[in-house]
Amino acid sequence: MNLLTQLVQTPRTGGSRIASALNTLWLKHTYPFVSMGQGAWIHHSCKLERSMAPYIVIGEEVMLKRGVWLNIPESPASDQPIIVLEGRCNLGPRCILSAQNLIHIGRNTIFGPGVFVADHNHGFEDVTQPIRDQGTTAGGKIRIGQDCWIGIVWWRRMHLSHEAFLPTRSSPVTRLEWSSNSIR
Repeated sequence: MNLLTQLVQTPRTGGSRIASALNTLWLKHTYPFVSMGQGAWIHHSCKLERSMAPYIVIGEEVMLKRGVWLNIPESPASDQPIIVLEGRCNLGPRCILSAQNLIHIGRNTIFGPGVFVADHNHGFEDVTQPIRDQGTTAGGKIRIGQDCWIGIVWWRRMHLSHEAFLPTRSSPVTRLEWSSNSIR
């Protein structure tokens, strides 16, 4: 669905939609993303640092809803993408992806509201120093396959295969398999 169609279909939220449409166009033409696909939509309240855009891939028809934050806490040592959102991903309101190694989200994957995914943690080994002054841990890599629905908070060294369902804490656990840091 193109941006003009989205604006016409929801006239009550037109102001926010117009601001988000303009934000998306501005980001696409002024931020140096690895790539930004056709039909991507980024809400005007999303937090994306321009200096980290060269490490972010946004696929076609990706939707970043209100308050999404794509965070890369430290300048990467390589030129490889650190956050990859394949086509038709949908990150719900207030989701946070914090990557220092790799977070790769497969095609058609949906995140519920407030999901936090990080491939690292804060350093906290030195009890004489504030945690915020200790940097981050080495962490791991996160790959979430295609056609998944994510509704809980989780992080570090995970692989979620395609067509998985990761429910909220209050939902019954179905279609999950755990084995050596993998969810299938």
